[in-house]
Amino acid sequence: MQKIKLIYLMGAGRSGTTALATFLGASSEIQVLGEMHQFFEHIYKSKTCSCNCKLINCEYWGKVLELLPQELIQKAESLNQMECSVEAHSTVLHHLIHSNNFKNSDLYLSSMAQILQTCQQVNDKEVLLDSAKFISRALALRNIEKIDLKVIYMVRDVRGVVHSFAKKVQTSRGTLSSIVYYLIVNIVAEISCRLGFKGKYIKVRYEDMMSSPVDFFNELEDFLGIDLENTKHSILNDKEFEIGHIIGGNRLKNNSAIKFNADNDWKKSRSKFGQVLTYLCALPIMILNRYPIYHKG
Repeated sequence: MQKIKLIYLMGAGRSGTTALATFLGASSEIQVLGEMHQFFEHIYKSKTCSCNCKLINCEYWGKVLELLPQELIQKAESLNQMECSVEAHSTVLHHLIHSNNFKNSDLYLSSMAQILQTCQQVNDKEVLLDSAKFISRALALRNIEKIDLKVIYMVRDVRGVVHSFAKKVQTSRGTLSSIVYYLIVNIVAEISCRLGFKGKYIKVRYEDMMSSPVDFFNELEDFLGIDLENTKHSILNDKEFEIGHIIGGNRLKNNSAIKFNADNDWKKSRSKFGQVLTYLCALPIMILNRYPIYHKG
């Protein structure tokens, strides 16, 4: 049986993964699913898709639920608890050392495989995209034999992440909390990529996507082996990108479509002293990813 091609977006929150997923979704080959670690929760809590319909009534997810074994749907709450334990942030080291040797391993792997296979069935696109971001989920999914997994690890300047978390939308964080979170996630992601995804990952920067989109998506095109001409054409011609039918995601999902616009407000709203101080607090990651201490504009 041919393997399911799955792209997984990984990284810290507010790093631009939802936007990247939406841009990639313009490809005729990619079906964007959203943050699939929330799938079972969306079922048993009757949450809505980005189209504002409950999953059972959604044009896309309704078909998925029809084809899924009823046992998975009926046990959505317990399966969500199982999934949370397998994908907990604290399990990263365990996944790296023991691979798929963890509690509920077989149940987790089989249920995830069934869900992704079903998602593949209901559309004619060859590739699925999961933008869940969790490092532990990526490490767990790599053990599903039926999946050909490729990971895109996205990073962003810490000052942009801190600025985004300061906005009073969804989950907000203070400056110190944002920096600590940023450091932990990116340090763990760097280690996980080197040990867990050799030859199966690419690291990209949000800023490169926004400043040099053609070069950025050409690089992704080579890594993924997928035609991204529609994405590049839409960016160059200032066309909108449809959000589609996604689970989870940030506030962008409330729009039916978005345009390719960079969020660089932090350069104007934060003082030079504040920018430098924030940079120094996240120095190891900032140097590793070649971010300058000063930005023009």
